[in-house]
Amino acid sequence: MCLSFGIGRTEINALGKTVIKERKLKTTLVIVRLEVKNFEIELAFLMGTPWELDLDPFKIVTIGNRLKWNYKIG
Repeated sequence: MCLSFGIGRTEINALGKTVIKERKLKTTLVIVRLEVKNFEIELAFLMGTPWELDLDPFKIVTIGNRLKWNYKIG
């Protein structure tokens, strides 16, 4: 688990999809242009992808009627 990401906030709609507000997207575009950064990487951070990938090993999996922790080791 990497703790270097800091705290991330992402809005989620009723369907569990990430919602990116127009202002945040415009700000990201300005940062990409001014600081010559990679748009795909900045968009991934905007969507919370690094946090999501880091937390994947700890998600709960449903098997039949049972819940189990999905631990990935290694």
